[in-house]
Amino acid sequence: MPEYGPIIVKGMVLPEDIYGEKAVSRGDSNTRLITLRNLTWEQSAIRVNVGEETGLSNDIIYQARLLHPVERILGTFKKGESFTVPVDPFRSALILICPDGNGGIGIKGCDYEIIQDIPDKPLRIKLVGLPGTRHSIKLDTGDKSFTGAELDGRKVSSLIKGRSLKINFPGEPLREPYHRKIADITPCNVPEDAEALYEATIFSTDNNALEIRSL
Repeated sequence: MPEYGPIIVKGMVLPEDIYGEKAVSRGDSNTRLITLRNLTWEQSAIRVNVGEETGLSNDIIYQARLLHPVERILGTFKKGESFTVPVDPFRSALILICPDGNGGIGIKGCDYEIIQDIPDKPLRIKLVGLPGTRHSIKLDTGDKSFTGAELDGRKVSSLIKGRSLKINFPGEPLREPYHRKIADITPCNVPEDAEALYEATIFSTDNNALEIRSL
């Protein structure tokens, strides 16, 4: 999303007692990219204010979306309203708040990932869900129009007509949280080349800002 390049360099630190450690909001008066983190074993729920607290000053209707670790449409809100976003254990969350209608293509009712969005080529979206879960989804077309839609090779014209579609993710529902502690870790000896291994790991890891890696 290169359109956010000019505004992503303008940031503000958010109150730690509300948004957690090192939470940052970047953007301008009507579009913000908010980064949150959760370094615990338990899922956290953070209240996000749509207003001056996060850097939004225009009195309009906004849409909020989760961009990382998955994409999710969180809803529309007036200036001054708040919404709660879950942050998974040991994960970061990147949230976009923009004028309603400016968020682009998305799926309502289910997590998703946009795999391909290139001019003159079919749009490809991956639907994301836990095994054994059911969802009712709708396509948010943004400012684009479509002539057809397929899901797993099956035509689903209802999506491009603004209607909802029920989907099921295969498999047995999880009985325990996927992030649960499985076992105690046993200490081991530190190898002699530990420093070299660490340097090689850091060299191969993308340590750029979350906003840059996810947009």
